Amino acid sequence: MKDDTIEVLPLVENAKGEHHPGWCVYSDAFDSPEVEVLCGGVNHKTASAAAVWRQGCLLHFGFDLAPDEMNERARLFLVNCISYASRFTEDRPIIHAPERALLRVGADRVVAKAEPDKFYMEWYFTPAVRKQGRADDWPAFKSWYKENRDYLRSERKERGSLLPDEDAKAFGIPTNKSEFLRTGVAALRESGERAHLAAKLLHRYAPDGPQGAEADAWQRWWETNEKYLFFSEAGWYRWYIDPLAKKRGVPTAELRGEKRASRQ
Repeated sequence: MKDDTIEVLPLVENAKGEHHPGWCVYSDAFDSPEVEVLCGGVNHKTASAAAVWRQGCLLHFGFDLAPDEMNERARLFLVNCISYASRFTEDRPIIHAPERALLRVGADRVVAKAEPDKFYMEWYFTPAVRKQGRADDWPAFKSWYKENRDYLRSERKERGSLLPDEDAKAFGIPTNKSEFLRTGVAALRESGERAHLAAKLLHRYAPDGPQGAEADAWQRWWETNEKYLFFSEAGWYRWYIDPLAKKRGVPTAELRGEKRASRQ
């Protein structure tokens, strides 16, 4: 936070009493277009952590208060949040996140520490990463992480921890960049190992694409969906198609927040 203090809106009559903060999540965990953060709050993370947010037509109201514990302002706030979410009759959750994928932005916070935190190092990084990056030499690991960050991905069989994708590094383009899809599709027309590597990576990171490795099929898919594609780490490090953006013919980068509502 840039300032020493922040403005807050009390939701209880006695704001100085003992209250459970409720549930929030770091807002940088949201990386899909159907998610809209409405506000943060007082909690054990940071004031910018999301306390109330919308995902598609669903509303998360994180404050741990029953309506009869709220002051009048809070009750009106809750009703307004529900009323707002009800406007998104066409929007739906897009990403699929069974279990929990650990995000590189979280790993950034771990690596930014002056000294390694054993618990978080083991939580975020697989043994292969810690060994390859020489985690016992903290300056060396920091340098290794900076060089390899774009080629790390979360893996279910590793409890969501990060491991290196050597195939992606060999291909040479971070898989969360639109350039990766464009170059990968073009590489299918090449011969030899690069075409094989491109097909392997496209199936891994764009599983909604064509089943085979036929270049024309992938080219048609790319041209049809280019404006409506987005990459999600929270959704297990893959590309998704934004169905609402595609239905309306509006690029997903432009269809965010209130613009996704179906009625005023």
